[in-house]
Amino acid sequence: MEELSIRNKQILKAVITSYVSTAEPVGSRTITKKFKLDLSPATVRNIMSDLEEMGFLSHPYTSAGRVPTNKAYRFYVDSILSENAFNSQLPIQFQFGDELKESNEAVNVEDIMKRISHRLSQISNQVGIILAPKFSFTTFKHIEFINLREKRVLAIFVTKSGMIQNKLIKFDEDLSQDTLDKITRYLNEQFQGMTLCEIREKLREMMLEEKRLYDKLVARALTLSSLAFSNAEEEEIYFDGTANILNQPEFSDVEEMKRIFAAFEQKNLLLQLLDKCVNSKGMQIFIGTENPVKEIQDLSIVTSVYKSGDRVLGTLGIIGPTRMDYSQIIPLVSCTAVLMSNLFTDV
Repeated sequence: MEELSIRNKQILKAVITSYVSTAEPVGSRTITKKFKLDLSPATVRNIMSDLEEMGFLSHPYTSAGRVPTNKAYRFYVDSILSENAFNSQLPIQFQFGDELKESNEAVNVEDIMKRISHRLSQISNQVGIILAPKFSFTTFKHIEFINLREKRVLAIFVTKSGMIQNKLIKFDEDLSQDTLDKITRYLNEQFQGMTLCEIREKLREMMLEEKRLYDKLVARALTLSSLAFSNAEEEEIYFDGTANILNQPEFSDVEEMKRIFAAFEQKNLLLQLLDKCVNSKGMQIFIGTENPVKEIQDLSIVTSVYKSGDRVLGTLGIIGPTRMDYSQIIPLVSCTAVLMSNLFTDV
């Protein structure tokens, strides 16, 4: 990383701060008036010119002002921000995690993922995104089957930590609620305390045994549970606030907006991004062209993993323009990851 003098850092920070706030090119007079650095406009102008030569600032069009480059944001995040303590206090409206944790009621995974992504979006005014944990690694506590209609059954899976996942199953015959209750009791006795990976392996072994060993109820139980526990490896992404991108002045071009929105609609592209972040096992910040997904390389992404103990469960983050306020976004993502880790304790 290039070394900058204290004055150069001051000016670069001032330019970034001003540009983050206004999205307007920053001139030397703006710096001297707004930030009271006790430097003349001429001195500031010379320093800004030096920073431009070094690749930290660019000169858009015929404007007298300058704007930060991706290199500037990277230096700002890695050097300038790291020298200052982050404001890690989350807004009060975000503190709903403790209420959920203190409640004795189970929490629906889909609901909590939607709420977290919405809160991230709401507080940051950017796009909040979260990769849900794979249920194949969660510990089974209880399953319940509810008869719906026309050979359809709702499976309700509860983990050790009290998280809930629902799944609609199409069965090849109509089963009464009484039969489903018996199946529920049988499966809870067989599989309680096992992970879904262990359950699927045991199911394979049980279903390979001689069919004559099982009565009709057991056969139904095995088939139904096999359907209920299938696709546990599938990854679900939840995101909220894509409309916030529309409010950013740098994305006023219609074609550019179409490209960005098309990328958000492609699950595989977002999985590509979030899987890379999961494998990092920590916080990741991709600024502009550093972004591994080329379709959204005009954006920046700040992510962090959330865990159960030492085991990574998923990742969450915020996507927005490179002009995002990193000083607020980074601690927000970090604190939310801690909150999620607490929610998923002992999964």
